[in-house]
Order: sequence, then structure tokens, then C-alpha cells
Amino acid sequence: MPEGVSAPPSGYPEGAMSPDSSSPSGDPANPDGSGSPDSGNMAGQQAAKPLTLADKAVLAFRQGRDQDAIAYLYAHGVTAEAGEAKTVLDQMGWVAPLKRPAMALRWGIAMEYVPLRNYDGNIFPIGTTQNLPTRGAAGQVGGGQPAGGIADMSGGQPGAAGGAQIPPLMQKLTGELGPRVVALLQERIARGDFGQVMAALGKADVPAAGGAAPGMGGYSETGGSGMSPDMSGGMGGVPGGFGGPAQPQDAQPAQAIPLAPGIVFLGIVTPKDLRQKAQKAGVDVICVFDIVLTPIPKQQLLKNETTIHVHDLAQTRQLFESKTLNNIQVQIERVEKKSDQDPVERELESLFKFVDANWRVGPLPAGMQAEHVLNRLRILLAESHENPLPVLAEARMYQLRGLLQDAHFLTACQKLLGESDGTQLANGSAEEKLELVAKWLPQGT
Repeated sequence: MPEGVSAPPSGYPEGAMSPDSSSPSGDPANPDGSGSPDSGNMAGQQAAKPLTLADKAVLAFRQGRDQDAIAYLYAHGVTAEAGEAKTVLDQMGWVAPLKRPAMALRWGIAMEYVPLRNYDGNIFPIGTTQNLPTRGAAGQVGGGQPAGGIADMSGGQPGAAGGAQIPPLMQKLTGELGPRVVALLQERIARGDFGQVMAALGKADVPAAGGAAPGMGGYSETGGSGMSPDMSGGMGGVPGGFGGPAQPQDAQPAQAIPLAPGIVFLGIVTPKDLRQKAQKAGVDVICVFDIVLTPIPKQQLLKNETTIHVHDLAQTRQLFESKTLNNIQVQIERVEKKSDQDPVERELESLFKFVDANWRVGPLPAGMQAEHVLNRLRILLAESHENPLPVLAEARMYQLRGLLQDAHFLTACQKLLGESDGTQLANGSAEEKLELVAKWLPQGT
């Protein structure tokens, strides 16, 4: 079989891409162990076997380069032999809100937030505590609650950060909400809701240095939330003459930061640039924390009202909105135990009830027939595509599932690439196919 094309390595769960495809020794540059003492060759006497497209996909996922990884999978699907390609392309499924198939469903996390003028101190996000006035038995204002501090960032639930490294800016603005949402998304990734290729990644050995490429600020799988113990601090210059040192503003990331496979942090967004940032990061759906601050000078308090929204990129509209969480009300409700259910958990339950009912990579629609596939391809082929790999992979997926005739697949390739290149991709050798798709693959990786 030509170098650069292979079936996903053995051990891959349920036909998905193997998490152990780099090498038995953990050396991604030497995936078959050649040159090692156990191979019977002295190191340096035999060149390492080139990484396959499946190998490169695994490494890209590990390094937080989800978009690159999915591109490698698509390229494998359109260049490999039918049986090998089907192993990968069978992992594609239907995402109902997007009305299309996908290899994986990727989430963006963002915040809409306008800081108070001349204030860069603690914004007391959901889950932090302030000195609230309390009433005694006689109804008089008495002593306050314990000062400052952050009240159990997990909301009393295990796995608040799910092993992901939470950026300081997200922690500062979302309090316990951001880590909890990331953890709950990771639970669904692990069980395959957002694609089997993502679920398989959870079983992979983690490379040294947390799997992040140099300079990427990528996700870490070493555990811990990355939360700063002094997040809440003091009142820190709340408008109204309160004393205390102000906290420096955390830097807004210049680009999306990978938090875990399938989850990226987009930073602070506005309604106008949300779509642009999400498209650049290649995510399919965005969870946005809308944070509004209101000083209460008379009581020396800062009210933080946070609402969670879900947006998609297909319909460019808001699909879900939680009830607004008020930091002061949450603190009071937790102290007075006004409800059997924690207020934060109540809203998270509502959010993920919506997610579970709508957002997953599932089977193709039961009634999908060849005529439906042709209609969809007609629409796709009428559009321009800077990178045609996703469309080519989708077309071949239909072909390998018996929903698209070989002649129609050839026609799709020719319309996307031109008659000569399209024919070569559909009917050429593995080397010729690899040469064609190389231009759409990550360079220098």
C-alpha cells in the first residue's frame, strides 16, 4: 500500500481513528518503531516510516489543532481504498440543527461583556461571595456574610473543570459557570454525542507537555482547572468609594484557545463579531455568557447578572437563552436553601436538556434516499468552496453507503476540481490522489 495512506491503526474503538497510532514507543516521528533496539535495526540506519493521514489526524487532535485533524480525516476518506475510507467516513453522522453531516461537532465558548468605566477589579461572577447585609430575628440589619472568597467553584458538583485548563479571563468573568459548562460538554464528548472520533480521543495517551503545540496555549489533559486561588479577592475599587487594590485585566486572547478536543475559547465577543470569530475558529455552535454589571454603592455591592445563550452558525441566530443568574441572589439562595435544587445547577440542567435534545452527531435521517443525496449535492456543487475536502468527503461517504452511484461521485469530483483533476481523484492511484489533496492540507505539519 502506498506510503501516506493506510487504514486507521489497530486498536481503534468501533472503527474510529486509533488513539494509539503514533507509535508503540510514543515517538510520533517513528510510528512503526523502526530504528529502535526492539526492531533489530540500529538507530539512524533506517528512515522512519512517514506518518499516515490517520496518524497526522491523531497528533493534530492531541495538539489542539482540531480543524487540521478533521482535514486529515477528510483527506483520508477521499484518498484511501474503499474499505479503509469507509472505516473513517462511517464516523460521519447527521447534525439536525445544521441540516448536514459532520465528522465532529465543535463548540466555541465566548463572553459578551462591557466592563464598568474606570473599574478593573473583581466583578464577583456567579459563585463568588460578597459581604451581604443580613437581618436578625428582630428584622434589623446585622453582620454580613464572610468576606470575599469564592464559594465552591463547582457549585457543589464534582468535576467542575473536567480536566480542562480554564483560561484566567474565562474564570474571572464566568465564575463557576464556565468550568461547569466545559466539564458537561466534555462528558458528552467522552460518550460520543459530538462524534465518535472525539470520543476515541479520550482514550489516547497524552503526549508530554499536555499535548499543546509550542506557542499555542492549548488545552491540558493533566488535570486541574487552572483556577487562581485569589480570583475573588477583595472589593478592589468597586464604584462608590470602596477601598482595596484593583486587579489587573486579564489579556483578551488574540486567537481562539483550544480547551479540549472539540472545545475552543473565543474570548470576549460582540454581537457583531461573534459569527466572524466562530467561523474563523471552525466551530459549529457557540455557548455565550452575557455578563452585565450594576454597582450598588449604598450597600457596597456589585450585582453581576449572567445569562447563557446558545447560537449556531447555520441559521445565525440565538437558539437558547437561560434565565438570568444574579450573583447576589445565588449567594442568598445557597445560604438560605430556598430551593431543593441549586440555582446554578437548575439553569445548567435546562441548558443541557436543550443540548441533549438537539446537538449531537447522530445517524443519517432514516428516510434519506439517493434522490435526497443528489438534491443536496446539487446545492453544494452550485456553491464555491475554498477548500472542497469536506464536500468531497461527504460525497464519498454517500457513495460508500450506497446512496450515490459511482458515476455521480465522479461527476461531483469533476465539478469541484475540474474534469482532469476530478477524474484523477475518483479513479487515480493513491499517489495521484494524495498529490491532489495536499494543497488543502495543513502546511509544515
